[in-house]
Amino acid sequence: MKKLAVLVQLAGVLLLSGCAIGNRYAYQTVVASPQVSGTTAVSIATYDQREYVRSGTKDPQFVGLQRGGFGNPFDLKTPNGAPLSVEMRDSLAKTLKSRGATPVPVAVAVADVPYQASAKLQAAMARRSVLLTLREWKTDTQMRTDFSYDATLAVFDEGGHVLASHSLK
Repeated sequence: MKKLAVLVQLAGVLLLSGCAIGNRYAYQTVVASPQVSGTTAVSIATYDQREYVRSGTKDPQFVGLQRGGFGNPFDLKTPNGAPLSVEMRDSLAKTLKSRGATPVPVAVAVADVPYQASAKLQAAMARRSVLLTLREWKTDTQMRTDFSYDATLAVFDEGGHVLASHSLK
């Protein structure tokens, strides 16, 4: 009987403290409202260069941590199991499509070196190319959310020359 009482109390603590296991963050549904428009074809790729993904410590689906009641971390992942780079690429594609462009999604692997990522964009034969490079992208949530990011968005012409680039850290 004592064991049952302990189990009931433990279940109550877990229910009251919230559960961090299995939570997921969706990025693929985001459509931004940029002040741009056009009808040209645009190749788009997201290049995941987060060190913990490149080393294999974390899966490409990893987007951050949610901590349980005792501060113990649980990995947060994308909801559909797609890599974060694919979700972000698809979100960029939806955004550009909503502004009249013709997006051409391009797959870039974590193991690719930078020139391979650029070459894959150029191979799509689009008039413009957009490359989002992620060096860090991670949330850490317990009572509040910390968000660490280090990303660069670059726009290239059909010859692979950088037209514009902006980094945020």
